[in-house]
Amino acid sequence: MLLLLHASLPGLTTPPTKNWIPFLRRPLYLDETYAADVGFDPLKFVEREGPWWELAGAATAHRRVAWMREAEIKHSRIAMLAAAGWPLSELYHGPLA
Repeated sequence: MLLLLHASLPGLTTPPTKNWIPFLRRPLYLDETYAADVGFDPLKFVEREGPWWELAGAATAHRRVAWMREAEIKHSRIAMLAAAGWPLSELYHGPLA
């Protein structure tokens, strides 16, 4: 019953796929499998070839996106620790700062 009501109301349909930059085409490897995937890779980092992908074990584009996403999460966690640690270290060791 709820599904019929949802389908009959205008404006409650699923929104179309959005791109970060509307006039650029969405890369095929960014297919909204991850949260907040809006097709943003203007410099095409995933498509670039190099020996670093073999070291990372990411041969396909989807593995490269997953690897880059994991690296971004790790770097953001380190940045959050540094943002909290810097003021705390100055409070603890005032003369050294």
